[in-house]
Amino acid sequence: MMLHPAIRNLRAAIDCGESLDDDATTAIDEYVAVKGLEEPATRGIAAFQEAFQALLGCLPEPDSAAYTRDNKEAVCKAMLTLFGLGVSQSGTAVKIREGVAEDEAGELLPRTAVLILGFGGASMLELEPVDAIYARLRPAWRTVMGTMTGLQGERADKLREAQMREIAQALVDVEHVFVHAMSNNGFGTWQGLVRSAPPLAAKVRGIVYDCGVVIGGALDEETWHQVVSKTTVGVMVMASCTPGGRGGLGPAMKRIEAASRILAKRIVSSERLLGGETFEEMHAWQQLHVLWCCALGFWLLFF
Repeated sequence: MMLHPAIRNLRAAIDCGESLDDDATTAIDEYVAVKGLEEPATRGIAAFQEAFQALLGCLPEPDSAAYTRDNKEAVCKAMLTLFGLGVSQSGTAVKIREGVAEDEAGELLPRTAVLILGFGGASMLELEPVDAIYARLRPAWRTVMGTMTGLQGERADKLREAQMREIAQALVDVEHVFVHAMSNNGFGTWQGLVRSAPPLAAKVRGIVYDCGVVIGGALDEETWHQVVSKTTVGVMVMASCTPGGRGGLGPAMKRIEAASRILAKRIVSSERLLGGETFEEMHAWQQLHVLWCCALGFWLLFF
């Protein structure tokens, strides 16, 4: 398979221990955004797999000289982009399941929706069991599902904004909204959504914290290494991106683990490397804006 020029340049920078200029960084971000976020709409998982395997192929072997050089910026960029891609296996897709509009007597039911926002590494496949619970407990409710990508760059930002608009539009005719936020990524998605569509906040009747926000300052380098490496390996397996099939799992894991250590060091020194707000800022926003509605939400959901 012919490598895209952006990936060739990334590999060359890693091999030579050189930094990437702005043009090279932008080209990498553009390539991965197209493959990981745009093309899956027409090509399915194959486009995601292509981008994932291209980035994975850039990661050096654990004993490579790339890890002994002072300049490891290109290794960090490769791992950061691979991790960001894996945060959403479904790219910027939004899935809607309509509920039952009328009761048995033919009376229109109040329009209620559950907004299911995925954790880092999720795909629609991982969100479906959550949707199934709501379909069983509250069959009249609509569900709107999506997972926010971790990719960076101008193109990814525009696609993420379009995803937020699509989600907001799916809730325009709804009177009551319950938010099911899964981990930091889910809650970060909710924050971005409600800030881009403020009227949505007035419709919220409850929030389910399916694993709440973890404060970033509480995560040390080793914990970040585990988060990055295990998320990426898990996505590699679930999305069938392992080079050489099951036989290539061990070597691929070692390369991911080695590069994840470089990225973990950088994250600890600058959490904004991940883009967006820090976890501390997310937690502060959470305390100010959303805790008031939890008790009401659980009461409406289960009673």
